[in-house]
Amino acid sequence: MARPLWTGSLSFGLVTVPVSIVPALQSRRASLHLLHDADHARLHRRMICPAHNAVVHPEHIQKGYEYAPGKYVVVLQEEINSVEPRKSSTIEIRDFVDEQAVAPVFYDRPYYLVPAGAERPYALLVEALAKTHKVGIAEFVMRDRQYLSAVQSIDGVLCLMLLHYAESVADAVEFASQHAPEQLVAACREVIARMKRKDFDPSRYDQDGQERLMRLVEEKRSRKEVVHAPPVSSEEEEPGDIADLLAALEQSVEQAARQRKS
Repeated sequence: MARPLWTGSLSFGLVTVPVSIVPALQSRRASLHLLHDADHARLHRRMICPAHNAVVHPEHIQKGYEYAPGKYVVVLQEEINSVEPRKSSTIEIRDFVDEQAVAPVFYDRPYYLVPAGAERPYALLVEALAKTHKVGIAEFVMRDRQYLSAVQSIDGVLCLMLLHYAESVADAVEFASQHAPEQLVAACREVIARMKRKDFDPSRYDQDGQERLMRLVEEKRSRKEVVHAPPVSSEEEEPGDIADLLAALEQSVEQAARQRKS
């Protein structure tokens, strides 16, 4: 299993589920590095000050917000730290909504939530979400950044889908098209009907470009078309049981009912 990116708990009402976040995506992109054509040494990026044509070391780098061309408000790291969200070890589900309620445009990146302790409350949530066709809308903080997410049950596992906040998503209305003639709509519907499949099978689709690139790399490697980078010194390199669960669920229902009345 992939190394956890975060470990803590998932909470809804008074129920707490120990979980870890692990990547759901596996990168298959061919990673090509930049090399110097003279000696094939791997190139490194440096921060250059164009005014002085000099390399700027990390201790002399500041951050600034450009409010007008060439004009900045400098924000120091301690100031950034003072306004960053507090670190949290809990993914708190605030609401439950229908699976279809979250528009795909809000989807960002998927992760898996895997059990990090007691598995009974985990299995409870997996089954409950699957049977009710609901997703939990949650917020949490990871690596000094606050995230909005949707927790859903997929194939017996909890999936954590990071979501974009509303202010990050453009209003679709400004891109909306005009109404098409009914005759064309009918013809288009027939084409869709002929091309439709019962289920989505991701294995039918391949990243042809990446596959061809990797075949090319392997062919060149088999022909010994390889180079060796010169050695570089390290100094130069950049740097609970069922009863407890039931009681917690009952109290959560009562709590939610009281909140609706207030």
